[in-house]
Amino acid sequence: MAWSENLQRASFRGVRFEVLDVTDSIGRAHATYEYPFIDGGDLKDLGRKPRRYKFTAFFWGDDYDARLQRFTTALDEPGPGELVHPVYGSIPHALAIEYEIKHVADNVDSCVVDLTFLEDRTGTTLFNQQLPEQLGAAIFDRLDELVEQVASFFDAIMAPINMVKSLLKRGRAIANTLLNTLFIFKSDILTSIDDFEGFLKYPSQFVREFQRLLEMDTSKTGSSIPALRNNTTSITIANQPLRPVSPGMNTAAPTDITATPTTVIPVWNSILESMDAVVTLPADLINGDVPATIPVPAQSAPDDVVDVTVLYAVQSVGELANAATAILSDDIQTAVLSPDDIETIVDSVRERMQSTIDRIRHQYEPAQETISSDTTPIGLLWQPVVAQLKNVALDLQNLGLTVIAKRPPLTKKTVISDSCLRLLAHQWYGDHSRAVELQRLNPQLRNPNKVNAGDVINAYTR
Repeated sequence: MAWSENLQRASFRGVRFEVLDVTDSIGRAHATYEYPFIDGGDLKDLGRKPRRYKFTAFFWGDDYDARLQRFTTALDEPGPGELVHPVYGSIPHALAIEYEIKHVADNVDSCVVDLTFLEDRTGTTLFNQQLPEQLGAAIFDRLDELVEQVASFFDAIMAPINMVKSLLKRGRAIANTLLNTLFIFKSDILTSIDDFEGFLKYPSQFVREFQRLLEMDTSKTGSSIPALRNNTTSITIANQPLRPVSPGMNTAAPTDITATPTTVIPVWNSILESMDAVVTLPADLINGDVPATIPVPAQSAPDDVVDVTVLYAVQSVGELANAATAILSDDIQTAVLSPDDIETIVDSVRERMQSTIDRIRHQYEPAQETISSDTTPIGLLWQPVVAQLKNVALDLQNLGLTVIAKRPPLTKKTVISDSCLRLLAHQWYGDHSRAVELQRLNPQLRNPNKVNAGDVINAYTR
Protein backbone atom coordinates (compact mmCIF):
# COMPACT_ATOMS: atom_id res chain seq x y z
CA MET A 1 0.00 0.00 0.00
CA ALA A 2 1.27 3.50 -0.84
CA TRP A 3 1.47 6.04 1.97
CA SER A 4 -0.85 8.29 -0.02
CA GLU A 5 -3.67 5.89 0.91
CA ASN A 6 -2.66 5.37 4.56
CA LEU A 7 -1.41 8.84 5.50
CA GLN A 8 -2.21 9.70 9.13
CA ARG A 9 -2.76 13.05 10.84
CA ALA A 10 0.46 14.10 12.59
CA SER A 11 0.20 15.03 16.26
CA PHE A 12 2.23 15.25 19.46
CA ARG A 13 0.59 14.69 22.84
CA GLY A 14 -2.74 14.79 21.00
CA VAL A 15 -2.14 18.25 19.47
CA ARG A 16 -2.35 18.02 15.69
CA PHE A 17 -0.11 19.87 13.25
CA GLU A 18 0.19 20.04 9.48
CA VAL A 19 3.38 18.63 7.96
CA LEU A 20 5.19 19.99 4.92
CA ASP A 21 7.96 17.39 5.02
CA VAL A 22 9.55 14.89 7.35
CA THR A 23 13.06 13.42 7.43
CA ASP A 24 13.90 10.29 9.44
CA SER A 25 17.52 9.69 10.47
CA ILE A 26 18.57 6.22 11.52
CA GLY A 27 22.17 5.40 12.42
CA ARG A 28 24.20 2.83 14.31
CA ALA A 29 26.62 3.41 17.15
CA HIS A 30 30.03 1.86 16.59
CA ALA A 31 33.54 1.73 17.93
CA THR A 32 36.45 2.22 15.54
CA TYR A 33 39.80 0.52 16.06
CA GLU A 34 42.63 1.97 13.97
CA TYR A 35 46.28 0.89 13.92
CA PRO A 36 49.54 2.76 13.10
CA PHE A 37 50.83 2.27 9.58
CA ILE A 38 47.79 0.10 8.60
CA ASP A 39 45.16 1.37 6.17
CA GLY A 40 41.55 1.15 7.27
CA GLY A 41 40.29 -0.04 10.62
CA ASP A 42 38.07 -2.49 12.49
CA LEU A 43 34.54 -1.58 13.48
CA LYS A 44 32.44 -2.97 16.30
CA ASP A 45 28.70 -2.58 15.97
CA LEU A 46 27.26 -1.20 19.21
CA GLY A 47 23.62 -1.21 18.16
CA ARG A 48 21.18 1.18 16.56
CA LYS A 49 20.99 4.73 17.82
CA PRO A 50 17.64 6.31 18.77
CA ARG A 51 15.74 7.23 15.62
CA ARG A 52 15.60 10.96 14.90
CA TYR A 53 12.49 12.46 13.29
CA LYS A 54 12.68 15.94 11.77
CA PHE A 55 9.41 17.63 10.81
CA THR A 56 8.62 20.88 9.08
CA ALA A 57 5.24 21.88 10.50
CA PHE A 58 3.03 24.65 9.12
CA PHE A 59 0.44 26.77 10.94
CA TRP A 60 -1.75 29.30 9.17
CA GLY A 61 -5.11 31.06 9.40
CA ASP A 62 -6.72 33.68 11.57
CA ASP A 63 -6.33 31.51 14.66
CA TYR A 64 -2.88 30.15 13.88
CA ASP A 65 -1.36 31.86 16.91
CA ALA A 66 -3.76 30.12 19.32
CA ARG A 67 -3.05 26.73 17.73
CA LEU A 68 0.68 27.45 17.75
CA GLN A 69 0.48 28.28 21.45
CA ARG A 70 -1.26 24.98 22.23
CA PHE A 71 1.36 23.14 20.20
CA THR A 72 4.37 24.80 21.85
CA THR A 73 2.83 24.12 25.25
CA ALA A 74 2.77 20.41 24.37
CA LEU A 75 6.37 20.62 23.14
CA ASP A 76 7.56 22.36 26.33
CA GLU A 77 6.04 19.76 28.62
CA PRO A 78 8.90 17.68 30.07
CA GLY A 79 9.34 14.01 29.30
CA PRO A 80 8.36 11.88 26.28
CA GLY A 81 4.92 11.81 24.69
CA GLU A 82 3.10 10.06 21.88
CA LEU A 83 4.12 11.23 18.40
CA VAL A 84 1.89 10.25 15.49
CA HIS A 85 4.06 10.01 12.40
CA PRO A 86 2.19 10.60 9.11
CA VAL A 87 3.66 7.43 7.58
CA TYR A 88 4.64 5.14 10.47
CA GLY A 89 1.73 5.89 12.77
CA SER A 90 1.97 5.99 16.55
CA ILE A 91 5.39 6.29 18.19
CA PRO A 92 4.38 5.97 21.86
CA HIS A 93 7.51 7.45 23.42
CA ALA A 94 9.16 10.37 21.64
CA LEU A 95 11.05 13.32 23.14
CA ALA A 96 10.88 16.77 21.55
CA ILE A 97 14.53 17.83 21.81
CA GLU A 98 14.47 20.97 19.66
CA TYR A 99 12.15 23.24 17.70
CA GLU A 100 12.50 26.50 15.75
CA ILE A 101 9.67 28.86 14.79
CA LYS A 102 10.12 30.88 11.62
CA HIS A 103 7.92 33.80 10.54
CA VAL A 104 8.31 35.36 7.08
CA ALA A 105 6.98 38.85 6.30
CA ASP A 106 5.42 37.81 2.99
CA ASN A 107 3.48 34.93 4.60
CA VAL A 108 0.83 36.67 6.67
CA ASP A 109 -0.85 34.85 9.57
CA SER A 110 1.35 31.79 9.22
CA CYS A 111 4.58 30.29 10.44
CA VAL A 112 6.85 27.30 9.88
CA VAL A 113 8.08 25.20 12.80
CA ASP A 114 11.14 22.96 12.42
CA LEU A 115 10.87 20.08 14.91
CA THR A 116 13.27 17.36 16.04
CA PHE A 117 12.13 14.30 17.99
CA LEU A 118 14.08 11.35 19.37
CA GLU A 119 12.51 8.01 20.23
CA ASP A 120 12.77 7.24 23.93
CA ARG A 121 12.64 3.43 24.05
CA THR A 122 14.84 0.52 22.99
CA GLY A 123 13.81 -2.26 20.66
CA THR A 124 11.12 -0.30 18.82
CA THR A 125 10.14 -1.04 15.23
CA LEU A 126 8.66 1.01 12.42
CA PHE A 127 5.43 -0.04 10.72
CA ASN A 128 4.36 -1.76 13.95
CA GLN A 129 0.78 -1.96 12.70
CA GLN A 130 0.26 -4.69 10.15
CA LEU A 131 -1.80 -3.96 7.07
CA PRO A 132 -4.80 -6.15 6.19
CA GLU A 133 -2.89 -7.61 3.24
CA GLN A 134 -0.11 -8.76 5.56
CA LEU A 135 -2.52 -10.29 8.05
CA GLY A 136 -4.38 -11.96 5.20
CA ALA A 137 -1.19 -13.48 3.80
CA ALA A 138 -0.38 -14.93 7.25
CA ILE A 139 -3.87 -16.47 7.48
CA PHE A 140 -3.55 -18.02 4.02
CA ASP A 141 -0.26 -19.60 5.11
CA ARG A 142 -1.89 -21.00 8.24
CA LEU A 143 -4.74 -22.45 6.19
CA ASP A 144 -2.25 -24.20 3.90
CA GLU A 145 -0.61 -25.70 6.98
CA LEU A 146 -4.04 -26.73 8.29
CA VAL A 147 -4.77 -28.70 5.11
CA GLU A 148 -1.52 -30.65 5.52
CA GLN A 149 -2.21 -31.31 9.21
CA VAL A 150 -5.72 -32.54 8.43
CA ALA A 151 -4.34 -34.74 5.62
CA SER A 152 -1.92 -36.44 8.03
CA PHE A 153 -4.67 -36.76 10.63
CA PHE A 154 -7.08 -38.41 8.17
CA ASP A 155 -4.35 -40.81 7.08
CA ALA A 156 -3.97 -41.93 10.69
CA ILE A 157 -7.74 -42.31 11.11
CA MET A 158 -8.14 -44.43 7.97
CA ALA A 159 -5.13 -46.69 8.62
CA PRO A 160 -6.79 -49.08 11.11
CA ILE A 161 -10.05 -49.05 9.18
CA ASN A 162 -8.28 -50.32 6.09
CA MET A 163 -6.43 -53.06 8.02
CA VAL A 164 -8.88 -54.48 10.59
CA LYS A 165 -11.50 -56.85 9.16
CA SER A 166 -13.96 -56.14 11.96
CA LEU A 167 -14.14 -52.57 10.65
CA LEU A 168 -14.87 -53.52 7.04
CA LYS A 169 -18.54 -52.42 7.15
CA ARG A 170 -17.58 -49.10 8.62
CA GLY A 171 -14.74 -48.78 6.12
CA ARG A 172 -17.12 -49.47 3.25
CA ALA A 173 -19.54 -46.84 4.54
CA ILE A 174 -16.71 -44.30 4.74
CA ALA A 175 -15.40 -45.26 1.29
CA ASN A 176 -18.82 -44.93 -0.33
CA THR A 177 -19.40 -41.62 1.44
CA LEU A 178 -16.14 -40.25 0.05
CA LEU A 179 -16.97 -41.56 -3.43
CA ASN A 180 -20.46 -40.06 -3.35
CA THR A 181 -19.01 -36.76 -2.18
CA LEU A 182 -16.68 -36.67 -5.16
CA PHE A 183 -19.57 -37.48 -7.48
CA ILE A 184 -21.55 -34.59 -6.01
CA PHE A 185 -18.60 -32.23 -6.37
CA LYS A 186 -17.85 -33.47 -9.86
CA SER A 187 -15.18 -31.69 -11.93
CA ASP A 188 -13.55 -32.15 -15.30
CA ILE A 189 -10.45 -33.60 -13.65
CA LEU A 190 -12.31 -36.31 -11.75
CA THR A 191 -14.05 -38.31 -14.43
CA SER A 192 -13.61 -42.01 -13.74
CA ILE A 193 -14.16 -44.50 -10.95
CA ASP A 194 -10.46 -45.36 -11.07
CA ASP A 195 -9.62 -41.74 -10.31
CA PHE A 196 -12.08 -41.70 -7.43
CA GLU A 197 -10.85 -44.94 -5.86
CA GLY A 198 -7.28 -43.67 -5.99
CA PHE A 199 -8.23 -41.18 -3.29
CA LEU A 200 -9.45 -44.01 -1.05
CA LYS A 201 -6.03 -45.65 -1.08
CA TYR A 202 -4.40 -42.34 -0.20
CA PRO A 203 -6.75 -40.45 2.18
CA SER A 204 -4.44 -37.42 2.37
CA GLN A 205 -4.76 -37.01 -1.39
CA PHE A 206 -8.54 -36.96 -1.00
CA VAL A 207 -8.25 -34.19 1.60
CA ARG A 208 -6.20 -32.01 -0.72
CA GLU A 209 -8.46 -32.61 -3.72
CA PHE A 210 -11.64 -32.03 -1.74
CA GLN A 211 -10.23 -28.74 -0.41
CA ARG A 212 -9.64 -27.68 -3.99
CA LEU A 213 -13.23 -28.56 -4.89
CA LEU A 214 -14.55 -26.54 -1.95
CA GLU A 215 -12.53 -23.54 -3.15
CA MET A 216 -14.01 -23.93 -6.61
CA ASP A 217 -17.51 -24.14 -5.15
CA THR A 218 -16.97 -20.98 -3.12
CA SER A 219 -15.55 -19.23 -6.16
CA LYS A 220 -18.67 -20.13 -8.14
CA THR A 221 -21.09 -19.11 -5.38
CA GLY A 222 -19.19 -15.89 -4.73
CA SER A 223 -18.56 -14.98 -8.35
CA SER A 224 -20.34 -11.65 -7.86
CA ILE A 225 -17.71 -10.70 -5.24
CA PRO A 226 -14.46 -9.87 -7.09
CA ALA A 227 -12.32 -10.91 -4.12
CA LEU A 228 -13.69 -14.45 -4.39
CA ARG A 229 -13.58 -14.60 -8.16
CA ASN A 230 -10.09 -16.13 -8.12
CA ASN A 231 -10.86 -19.39 -9.90
CA THR A 232 -12.70 -19.37 -13.19
CA THR A 233 -12.97 -23.17 -13.37
CA SER A 234 -16.56 -24.13 -12.82
CA ILE A 235 -17.82 -27.34 -11.26
CA THR A 236 -20.99 -29.28 -11.95
CA ILE A 237 -23.13 -30.12 -8.98
CA ALA A 238 -24.74 -33.45 -9.66
CA ASN A 239 -27.97 -34.88 -8.24
CA GLN A 240 -29.15 -31.81 -6.34
CA PRO A 241 -27.66 -28.53 -5.17
CA LEU A 242 -26.12 -28.43 -1.71
CA ARG A 243 -27.20 -24.84 -1.17
CA PRO A 244 -30.23 -22.74 -2.06
CA VAL A 245 -29.59 -19.64 -4.15
CA SER A 246 -30.96 -16.52 -2.51
CA PRO A 247 -33.85 -14.96 -4.42
CA GLY A 248 -32.64 -12.27 -6.77
CA MET A 249 -28.97 -13.15 -6.22
CA ASN A 250 -26.99 -12.73 -9.41
CA THR A 251 -24.40 -15.54 -9.75
CA ALA A 252 -23.06 -14.32 -13.07
CA ALA A 253 -19.55 -12.93 -12.95
CA PRO A 254 -19.78 -9.12 -13.23
CA THR A 255 -17.04 -6.82 -14.37
CA ASP A 256 -17.20 -4.51 -11.33
CA ILE A 257 -14.10 -4.19 -9.17
CA THR A 258 -16.19 -4.32 -6.00
CA ALA A 259 -19.54 -5.64 -4.81
CA THR A 260 -22.13 -3.62 -2.90
CA PRO A 261 -23.03 -4.58 0.69
CA THR A 262 -26.46 -5.65 -0.54
CA THR A 263 -24.65 -8.22 -2.67
CA VAL A 264 -21.88 -9.28 -0.27
CA ILE A 265 -24.00 -10.30 2.71
CA PRO A 266 -26.58 -12.42 0.77
CA VAL A 267 -23.75 -14.11 -1.13
CA TRP A 268 -21.87 -14.70 2.10
CA ASN A 269 -24.98 -16.28 3.61
CA SER A 270 -25.21 -18.61 0.61
CA ILE A 271 -21.57 -19.62 1.13
CA LEU A 272 -22.36 -20.35 4.78
CA GLU A 273 -25.32 -22.49 3.80
CA SER A 274 -23.18 -24.37 1.30
CA MET A 275 -20.43 -25.12 3.83
CA ASP A 276 -22.97 -26.07 6.51
CA ALA A 277 -24.45 -28.54 4.04
CA VAL A 278 -21.00 -30.04 3.52
CA VAL A 279 -20.73 -30.80 7.24
CA THR A 280 -24.04 -32.68 7.30
CA LEU A 281 -23.43 -34.39 3.95
CA PRO A 282 -22.02 -37.70 5.34
CA ALA A 283 -25.03 -38.23 7.62
CA ASP A 284 -27.42 -37.09 4.87
CA LEU A 285 -25.97 -39.69 2.48
CA ILE A 286 -26.32 -42.45 5.08
CA ASN A 287 -29.89 -41.42 5.97
CA GLY A 288 -30.88 -41.06 2.32
CA ASP A 289 -31.61 -37.33 2.59
CA VAL A 290 -29.15 -36.77 -0.27
CA PRO A 291 -29.36 -39.29 -3.14
CA ALA A 292 -26.27 -41.50 -3.33
CA THR A 293 -24.79 -42.46 -6.71
CA ILE A 294 -23.06 -45.43 -5.05
CA PRO A 295 -25.37 -47.20 -2.56
CA VAL A 296 -24.14 -47.16 1.03
CA PRO A 297 -23.96 -50.50 2.88
CA ALA A 298 -27.18 -51.72 4.44
CA GLN A 299 -27.72 -50.88 8.10
CA SER A 300 -25.08 -48.16 8.00
CA ALA A 301 -25.52 -45.47 10.64
CA PRO A 302 -24.29 -41.87 10.88
CA ASP A 303 -21.88 -43.01 13.62
CA ASP A 304 -20.05 -45.06 10.98
CA VAL A 305 -19.04 -41.88 9.15
CA VAL A 306 -18.47 -39.58 12.13
CA ASP A 307 -14.78 -39.31 11.18
CA VAL A 308 -15.77 -38.04 7.75
CA THR A 309 -18.15 -35.56 9.34
CA VAL A 310 -15.31 -34.17 11.46
CA LEU A 311 -13.07 -34.00 8.38
CA TYR A 312 -15.70 -32.11 6.39
CA ALA A 313 -16.31 -29.75 9.33
CA VAL A 314 -12.62 -28.82 9.47
CA GLN A 315 -12.32 -28.42 5.71
CA SER A 316 -15.51 -26.40 5.36
CA VAL A 317 -14.60 -24.00 8.17
CA GLY A 318 -11.14 -23.68 6.64
CA GLU A 319 -12.72 -22.68 3.36
CA LEU A 320 -14.97 -20.17 5.14
CA ALA A 321 -11.88 -18.63 6.76
CA ASN A 322 -10.23 -18.55 3.34
CA ALA A 323 -13.19 -16.73 1.78
CA ALA A 324 -13.54 -14.29 4.70
CA THR A 325 -9.84 -13.47 4.54
CA ALA A 326 -10.03 -12.86 0.80
CA ILE A 327 -12.88 -10.38 1.32
CA LEU A 328 -11.36 -8.56 4.29
CA SER A 329 -7.91 -8.33 2.67
CA ASP A 330 -9.37 -6.45 -0.28
CA ASP A 331 -9.19 -2.73 0.54
CA ILE A 332 -11.58 -1.81 -2.27
CA GLN A 333 -14.18 -4.29 -1.03
CA THR A 334 -13.92 -3.47 2.67
CA ALA A 335 -14.25 0.25 1.90
CA VAL A 336 -17.95 -0.30 1.11
CA LEU A 337 -18.66 -2.63 4.04
CA SER A 338 -19.94 -1.30 7.36
CA PRO A 339 -18.39 -2.38 10.68
CA ASP A 340 -21.51 -4.48 11.25
CA ASP A 341 -20.96 -6.27 7.93
CA ILE A 342 -17.35 -7.01 8.84
CA GLU A 343 -18.39 -8.23 12.28
CA THR A 344 -21.03 -10.48 10.74
CA ILE A 345 -18.50 -12.15 8.44
CA VAL A 346 -15.88 -12.66 11.16
CA ASP A 347 -18.31 -13.87 13.83
CA SER A 348 -19.99 -16.40 11.54
CA VAL A 349 -16.61 -18.04 10.84
CA ARG A 350 -15.42 -17.97 14.44
CA GLU A 351 -18.67 -19.51 15.70
CA ARG A 352 -18.29 -22.42 13.29
CA MET A 353 -14.63 -22.80 14.22
CA GLN A 354 -15.55 -23.15 17.89
CA SER A 355 -18.21 -25.71 16.99
CA THR A 356 -15.63 -27.65 14.95
CA ILE A 357 -13.09 -27.57 17.79
CA ASP A 358 -15.75 -28.90 20.18
CA ARG A 359 -16.58 -31.65 17.69
CA ILE A 360 -12.92 -32.70 17.37
CA ARG A 361 -12.39 -32.75 21.12
CA HIS A 362 -15.53 -34.80 21.74
CA GLN A 363 -14.52 -37.37 19.15
CA TYR A 364 -10.77 -37.74 19.71
CA GLU A 365 -9.84 -36.51 23.18
CA PRO A 366 -10.49 -39.98 24.70
CA ALA A 367 -7.79 -41.34 22.36
CA GLN A 368 -5.18 -39.60 24.51
CA GLU A 369 -5.68 -42.25 27.20
CA THR A 370 -4.75 -45.07 24.80
CA ILE A 371 -1.80 -43.47 22.99
CA SER A 372 0.66 -46.12 24.22
CA SER A 373 -1.43 -49.02 22.87
CA ASP A 374 -2.81 -47.46 19.67
CA THR A 375 -1.16 -48.39 16.37
CA THR A 376 -1.71 -44.87 15.02
CA PRO A 377 -1.08 -41.58 16.89
CA ILE A 378 -4.63 -40.26 16.65
CA GLY A 379 -4.44 -39.07 20.26
CA LEU A 380 -1.58 -36.77 19.29
CA LEU A 381 -2.49 -35.64 15.80
CA TRP A 382 -5.81 -33.99 16.65
CA GLN A 383 -4.18 -31.41 18.96
CA PRO A 384 -2.17 -29.55 16.25
CA VAL A 385 -5.38 -29.30 14.19
CA VAL A 386 -7.22 -27.67 17.09
CA ALA A 387 -4.27 -25.37 17.80
CA GLN A 388 -4.19 -24.26 14.17
CA LEU A 389 -7.94 -23.59 14.14
CA LYS A 390 -7.47 -21.41 17.24
CA ASN A 391 -4.66 -19.51 15.55
CA VAL A 392 -6.73 -18.91 12.42
CA ALA A 393 -9.71 -17.76 14.50
CA LEU A 394 -7.53 -15.27 16.39
CA ASP A 395 -5.83 -14.01 13.23
CA LEU A 396 -9.20 -13.56 11.53
CA GLN A 397 -10.46 -11.57 14.51
CA ASN A 398 -7.36 -9.36 14.39
CA LEU A 399 -7.86 -8.88 10.65
CA GLY A 400 -11.43 -7.73 11.20
CA LEU A 401 -10.36 -5.36 13.98
CA THR A 402 -7.58 -3.95 11.80
CA VAL A 403 -9.98 -3.29 8.94
CA ILE A 404 -12.46 -1.57 11.26
CA ALA A 405 -9.71 0.42 13.00
CA LYS A 406 -8.69 1.97 9.67
CA ARG A 407 -12.03 3.77 9.66
CA PRO A 408 -12.76 6.88 11.71
CA PRO A 409 -14.58 6.10 14.99
CA LEU A 410 -18.28 5.38 14.57
CA THR A 411 -20.76 7.59 16.41
CA LYS A 412 -24.43 8.55 16.38
CA LYS A 413 -25.60 11.96 15.25
CA THR A 414 -29.04 13.45 15.81
CA VAL A 415 -30.66 15.17 12.84
CA ILE A 416 -31.61 18.74 13.80
CA SER A 417 -34.10 19.45 11.01
CA ASP A 418 -35.80 17.56 8.19
CA SER A 419 -33.15 16.73 5.63
CA CYS A 420 -31.71 14.09 3.30
CA LEU A 421 -28.52 12.03 3.45
CA ARG A 422 -26.79 14.03 0.73
CA LEU A 423 -27.36 17.30 2.57
CA LEU A 424 -26.29 15.74 5.88
CA ALA A 425 -23.06 14.46 4.28
CA HIS A 426 -22.35 18.00 3.06
CA GLN A 427 -23.08 19.52 6.47
CA TRP A 428 -21.06 17.00 8.47
CA TYR A 429 -18.14 16.28 6.15
CA GLY A 430 -18.20 18.95 3.47
CA ASP A 431 -18.57 16.15 0.90
CA HIS A 432 -22.06 15.33 -0.38
CA SER A 433 -20.80 12.13 -2.08
CA ARG A 434 -20.44 10.50 1.35
CA ALA A 435 -24.22 10.17 1.37
CA VAL A 436 -23.62 6.65 0.02
CA GLU A 437 -21.53 5.92 3.11
CA LEU A 438 -24.29 7.22 5.40
CA GLN A 439 -26.84 5.07 3.64
CA ARG A 440 -24.60 2.01 4.07
CA LEU A 441 -24.25 2.72 7.79
CA ASN A 442 -28.01 3.16 8.18
CA PRO A 443 -29.80 0.30 6.41
CA GLN A 444 -32.88 1.02 8.53
CA LEU A 445 -33.56 4.19 6.51
CA ARG A 446 -36.15 3.41 3.86
CA ASN A 447 -35.86 6.68 1.99
CA PRO A 448 -32.46 8.43 1.88
CA ASN A 449 -34.18 11.55 0.58
CA LYS A 450 -36.37 11.90 3.67
CA VAL A 451 -34.67 12.03 7.05
CA ASN A 452 -36.79 13.49 9.82
CA ALA A 453 -35.72 15.85 12.56
CA GLY A 454 -34.82 13.90 15.70
CA ASP A 455 -33.70 10.78 13.80
CA VAL A 456 -30.49 9.27 15.17
CA ILE A 457 -28.05 8.44 12.37
CA ASN A 458 -24.97 6.22 12.44
CA ALA A 459 -22.00 8.20 11.08
CA TYR A 460 -18.24 8.40 11.19
CA THR A 461 -16.81 11.11 13.42
CA ARG A 462 -14.84 12.58 10.53
